[in-house]
Amino acid sequence: MWKSIKSTDLSPLNIEDNNEESKINIEIDKQQLSLKHRNISQLILARKLQNLQEFANAYHLNLSNTDDRLLRTDTARENVQQMANDILASIEETNRINLGSFVAQMGGNNHRLLTRFRMQTFYQELVDVMPLKWKEIFEQCQQQST
Repeated sequence: MWKSIKSTDLSPLNIEDNNEESKINIEIDKQQLSLKHRNISQLILARKLQNLQEFANAYHLNLSNTDDRLLRTDTARENVQQMANDILASIEETNRINLGSFVAQMGGNNHRLLTRFRMQTFYQELVDVMPLKWKEIFEQCQQQST
């Protein structure tokens, strides 16, 4: 057994490798620390923007793409118009509720009402964080639908 331990290379590890690993660990610690100290409103905004990006992906739109954000292409403009019309249609659909079904739901089955509320909130949050050009298209579509 002593021979196997004696034959082991006990020279120190490459210091440069240790420094690189330490730098990575320090960066990770800094990122985690910054997340801990983030303002709640920043976290909410980040969540809303992530939701918008995920929703916009279905329309081949990317918030980080300047051409998409500023509607520099016809395709981007058409995609935003389609997204706006779909959001408006979804909002309209969730708003279709008559007093009878509202009363019935309040009588014990308010799960659907809560779902409608969450959907309305979701769509409103999308509109709240849309880039200015997208919001302009949304408002134009909204005026055309009324």
